Amino acid sequence: MSKRGPLFTIAAVALLGLILIAVNVFNGNDDNSTPTASTKSTSADRSGTAPSGDKTGAGATGNDDTRNDGGPAGDLFPSKGKYVGTLPPEPSGTMTLSVTVDGDKALAYACDGDTVESWLSGSAKDGKLDLTGKNNARMTGTLDGTDVVGVLNLGQKRWNYTVGQVRSPAGLYVEKSNGEVTAWIVDAAGSVTGVKLLADGSTTAAPDIPLRDGKLTDPSVIQVTSPDDVS
Repeated sequence: MSKRGPLFTIAAVALLGLILIAVNVFNGNDDNSTPTASTKSTSADRSGTAPSGDKTGAGATGNDDTRNDGGPAGDLFPSKGKYVGTLPPEPSGTMTLSVTVDGDKALAYACDGDTVESWLSGSAKDGKLDLTGKNNARMTGTLDGTDVVGVLNLGQKRWNYTVGQVRSPAGLYVEKSNGEVTAWIVDAAGSVTGVKLLADGSTTAAPDIPLRDGKLTDPSVIQVTSPDDVS
């Protein structure tokens, strides 16, 4: 019995060594395992940045960042649109401005509600306006979201303007009768500014517009939806 004891001990030690080696191998494989999907998303959330391949994240670059018309890329006029706003006031008063777009054509009308008015017409292409009128009147503009921003020149006067898109009953209205032309601009709040051109070429403040509860009560008055309506 005394001779078999050492051999048994050696065998037990060898078996224990094999068990320890197996445990170490198993633990090593577990430490190098691939992180789960939930761990990855948590890391991204903490960083606050999108992966480099995600072009929808902040700082992404591409065609959407191109500004080739003075406004955000892709800002194009709707097939039909109406825009109304006021020009910066002057000592003589405040001018109201209306812009009507139909396809690639545009019409602008500015008046002070007393005796000053101006008509301009031209193009509306690629989100840009380029209009001209009598007495060297000139107007340029760029579509910026739902606004049009630009510069209006009437004679020696110059305004930087912003007009916002409006819905009916806001917009421009015109009546032609007996050689006279009356024009009214209705803004989004319902305020009305208008001038009447008499047959002799003089101008005066327009009478009240025949508009009740958003509807015209005089069939001779039309709401302008195209430059062709006042040609």
